[in-house]
Amino acid sequence: MFPVLITRPEPSAKQTAEMFQKAGFETLIEPLLEIIPATKILNDLKKFQAIVTTSAMAIRTLAELSTVRDVPLWCVGKSSYEVAKKLGYKVIHYPEGDENANSLFQMIKKEINPKNGPIFYAAGDITKVDIKNLLMKSKFEVDREIIYQSKMKGNLSFKAKTFLEQKPKGAITFYSERTLRAFLTLCEKERIQFAFDRFIALSLSDAISNEVEKLPWLQVITASTTSQLIVNLKKAVTFE
Repeated sequence: MFPVLITRPEPSAKQTAEMFQKAGFETLIEPLLEIIPATKILNDLKKFQAIVTTSAMAIRTLAELSTVRDVPLWCVGKSSYEVAKKLGYKVIHYPEGDENANSLFQMIKKEINPKNGPIFYAAGDITKVDIKNLLMKSKFEVDREIIYQSKMKGNLSFKAKTFLEQKPKGAITFYSERTLRAFLTLCEKERIQFAFDRFIALSLSDAISNEVEKLPWLQVITASTTSQLIVNLKKAVTFE
């Protein structure tokens, strides 16, 4: 079977691996980031006219910290939309086409009136775009809450090293730019004899692909959902 290295944090990694396995792929789970959720329960979200998130992990964590599901949720892309839908959020918006924080900001700026109330921004400890600052410059009142922290793994497992050094072919998932940076940092730290041209990089967005494509992969496959990544990968490889 064609092997795929799943680099997402748990619990997403297990769910993603199951999807690839059902499609006939061999998988190895190697989370490169550890997610540390906040423990503070959020009780007053109904006072906000909208909730803004820029990652699927923020949505998952938010769902654990609050039972509120009827405040409109604004997220960064279709993958996040699917997560929010499964978690029971009733009204979900995301920018179609350019799925990134800047596009999300432009959509919010166009469709939400600052006079209708404050916005709650559920964020991780590290964000690429300061969407709070952008919204505040456009006269929005924004309450930003860091609801999780992410920590890079200290080292690669023996199985992951073996996968990278000995597999004649395979694919590696990159669902965030930070995961890509963690992967490259750990490979360099542990002196992994890694040949990019043996592996297909699986990217969940154009923004991630822009960074991934700077490296000499065998191929880069981009899609906005895991399901579509799987479809595209099956077209690209031959099963044995």
